[in-house]
Amino acid sequence: MTIELKPNRKRRFTSQQKFEILVEWEECKDIQLICDKYGLHHTTIYRWKARFEAGKNHFLGPNNPHFEAKIKLLRDEINKLKEVVVQQAYEITLLKKSMK
Repeated sequence: MTIELKPNRKRRFTSQQKFEILVEWEECKDIQLICDKYGLHHTTIYRWKARFEAGKNHFLGPNNPHFEAKIKLLRDEINKLKEVVVQQAYEITLLKKSMK
C-alpha cells in the first residue's frame, strides 16, 4: 500500500486507505508499528475499527430493512428463473417427442 505522508499537515485518508491500514494492523498485530508508519495515534485506529464494525453490522446485519427488501427481490427473481427453467424443460420434452 502506498500512502503519501506529508509532514506538518493534517492527513485525510480515504475509506479504502483506512480499510487497508486496518487490515495491515490485523495482520501484524502491532499497533505501535502501524501508528509510527502512518503517523497516527492509536485511538484513531481504534475509532476507525469501531466505525467499520458498526457500519458492517448496520449494512450487513439481518435487521436492516434494506437487507430484507433485497432478500425478497432475490427470492422473487429465483422463483421467476425456476419457472423459466421448468417451461424450457417442458418445451425440450415436447420437441424430443415430436422428433421421434
